[in-house]
Amino acid sequence: MRLTTPRDTAASRQCTECRCCESDPPGPECCRGVSRGHRTLDSFESPLVFRLYSGRCLWPAIHLWEVGALMAWRERSVTSKELSTEAEATLGRFFAELEEAVVPVRAQMAAERRALPDRLRGFFAGLAPAIQVAETTQERIDRRLATRFSVFDDFFHFIHKKENTLSRIFRSLLDPQGRHGQGSRFLDALLEEVSNSVRDSEPPRTNLASCRVRTEYGITKTTKDSRGSIDIVVDWPESGYWIGIENKPWAGEQDDQVQNYVEALLRETQQDLKRVLFLYFSGSGEVSTTLPDDEAKAARCITMPYHSESGQCSVLGWLRRCRIRCEADRIRWFLMEIEDYIQRSFHQASVSTDPQEEDDDAEHPARDGD
Repeated sequence: MRLTTPRDTAASRQCTECRCCESDPPGPECCRGVSRGHRTLDSFESPLVFRLYSGRCLWPAIHLWEVGALMAWRERSVTSKELSTEAEATLGRFFAELEEAVVPVRAQMAAERRALPDRLRGFFAGLAPAIQVAETTQERIDRRLATRFSVFDDFFHFIHKKENTLSRIFRSLLDPQGRHGQGSRFLDALLEEVSNSVRDSEPPRTNLASCRVRTEYGITKTTKDSRGSIDIVVDWPESGYWIGIENKPWAGEQDDQVQNYVEALLRETQQDLKRVLFLYFSGSGEVSTTLPDDEAKAARCITMPYHSESGQCSVLGWLRRCRIRCEADRIRWFLMEIEDYIQRSFHQASVSTDPQEEDDDAEHPARDGD
């Protein structure tokens, strides 16, 4: 049997027979604490509940209802505790089994760690005879071929981070009157290397023997009241064609550098753009950031990376053409050394673009040529 309070039943209605609530204080038969009016007998589930609810039996009825709720809460609490205890037992069994499985693995790992030094010593002990044979073989090969010798690494170590040294080597190769004795072959090899990149008005490939090649060619900058120098210039006295070469293997550019150089070459040709070509030797392979704003002038500037695998014209490609055309063994070996140096120094290398790093334009005063 469920005890019912006035708040639990849906049949609650105002009692029309009792006036006990009108007395102050309420009489002994009053329904204390009931805020929704009085109830009649037919609104309860049984006469017993009505008697418990009425008069002096009201508070015992309420106490019984509270005891019933408390017992239900206790039953739920006991059930939760039982479930919690069972879960703890299950987890305990799980971790106990896991610990049993991990113990042999830990033991095996500890044994392998203890044996590792002995295994490494055995490995290197077996490798020592092979290393000795390789070193002996390399010594015998070097007596005949000197495979580890490099002119640039062993004698020209001062070339590192000095673009002017490379510029003088390139200038010597390009000079038809140079000591290499190959005439204009190396200059013609450069013109052939860049021929596919020149849209129109290619440099003339005739009368190359009369060309003048100079380094650090002094100019007056147009954007600043100061002087600068182009690393290499080649000019044809007869046709008035000019080629400027800016060599940037390591250092970055100065403000408006290429633009100033192109303007200087245009002054030499009386503003004839078709007789001007500018080559940018880039150690990083990146295009110059100081190209002229004018598209026609910028089109006369060609970027030549030191090393390129995409078929683009490059400094390495030009040197290979020079080696193929060269007839002197001494010069051919020298060209091979330069090629090897460029491949090792500029192939997928990180090249500085800091304008403050060994920029020869800032280190050396401008001259009108060598």
